[in-house]
Amino acid sequence: IQEVIKKQIAVGFTSFINKKYKLTTMVNLTLVVFAFFIFQLPLYAETNNEIKQPDFAYPQTVIENAEVLLDKASNERNSIDMVKAILQIVIAKNQISKSNVTEMLHLIDSVAKTQQTDFRAILHSIEAELYYSIYINNRYLYDQRNVSQIDFPTDPTLWDKDIFALKINELVMKSLSETDSLLNSPITNYSEILVDLTEDCIIFYPTLYDLLAYRGLSMLSEFSSDTEVIPFFSYQGKKTTQEQTKDSITNIITTLKTMHWKRNEIAPYIEAVINTKVEYNSNLKGYREYLVEEFESNNKSEYSIELLLQLVQLTD
Repeated sequence: IQEVIKKQIAVGFTSFINKKYKLTTMVNLTLVVFAFFIFQLPLYAETNNEIKQPDFAYPQTVIENAEVLLDKASNERNSIDMVKAILQIVIAKNQISKSNVTEMLHLIDSVAKTQQTDFRAILHSIEAELYYSIYINNRYLYDQRNVSQIDFPTDPTLWDKDIFALKINELVMKSLSETDSLLNSPITNYSEILVDLTEDCIIFYPTLYDLLAYRGLSMLSEFSSDTEVIPFFSYQGKKTTQEQTKDSITNIITTLKTMHWKRNEIAPYIEAVINTKVEYNSNLKGYREYLVEEFESNNKSEYSIELLLQLVQLTD
């Protein structure tokens, strides 16, 4: 690996300096407005000239205005404004009280059932992230519990880590289930509900599938570690929760790599290669070797600098 870096470093970094591309990894993905729970991003809340940008210092007012917007958007079948309204309601209610979580989940789920493929997928992703936020905000408690998966409570604050993992896995895979439609939906179609949608983002995350896939990987990677406080539950010969999570991660990354390679979309293909790190988990040697192989196979592409930079980052 060091030899590869030594041979390419001068040319690579000169090329990098002269281009607009930068190292883009899953954990640094910041283009999504509805990643407000995981990444704490600002809400791109402008809707139209009739609706003022919400001031979350007054959450009850935000809720009232957003409910009006939601009704109007529902009547007009305006999915973009429906998503905006839901986000405003969720954020505002979360500020008032964490106990509103069940109500918020029900709202998202009920609206999702009324939407066409792409917006249904977005709402499932938001729903998964809300469950994730509940878990991550009190993970120590959930990690110590052992709740039966056969008859568990409806209130997620009474769950354990396994149940959160299963529910989040279910919703992430639901959000990605209409693969063909999502892969044929350009990310630019959703600019109204995205922030920091730069040219780099469009190059490396060109479709709605990419966007939702990396959001899903961010969440699922939390439940795929080989080192757990309490072993994941398994019964009747079924796969453990951890194994199911790893299977989903592999499925998502394989789809990203396969489809972008078939389309000769090298930048998003390389981004998927970089994010195989979650598959390799603690096996950094194997991950480095894989990056070297991919760099050697793709070094004629201007985007291969991403692989080189990832290798440099790993060897620091």
